[in-house]
Amino acid sequence: MMTNFNGFKSIVDTLGGIDVNVASTLKDECSVRSLVDGMGYCTIPAGVYHMDGETALWYVRSRHSSSDFDRTRRAQEVITALFQTIVSADGLNHAADLYSEFNSSVETNIPLTEILSLLPLANQIASNPALVRRYAIGAAQTYNYIVPGSGAMVLVPDQTAVMSIVQQALN
Repeated sequence: MMTNFNGFKSIVDTLGGIDVNVASTLKDECSVRSLVDGMGYCTIPAGVYHMDGETALWYVRSRHSSSDFDRTRRAQEVITALFQTIVSADGLNHAADLYSEFNSSVETNIPLTEILSLLPLANQIASNPALVRRYAIGAAQTYNYIVPGSGAMVLVPDQTAVMSIVQQALN
């Protein structure tokens, strides 16, 4: 599934917002009207935090005061919250309606018939969230590299370390 920023905000807002389990306080530059302080910063404290679409988009995209690894964690937190919100709103029983409603906001190559065939698995996951495991490439699986000429620093994956994470996920 792919969506653009407006589609993402629309999906979250259509669901009435999402309750994100924020692992670590985030304070960064932003312009979210409902959050911004007088200095141009927003703060999301650790704990469960209700987010509308604009706040959720800022939360996953924020990059000035944290790392790419933190952004990955925050994106996973938001995806988890989206799933939990859809499940708690009886969305699994209204999957066809949600598919139609979000169709203009997303691009996918998964037909509705295949999504409907996955609903029993979604119900299983909803009733036992411990079935979901999250994996991410972190600092231990990368090394810094300075690009000759430009001086840009990039992270290069350590293929052996990344394959170890892939193996963990597959087993």
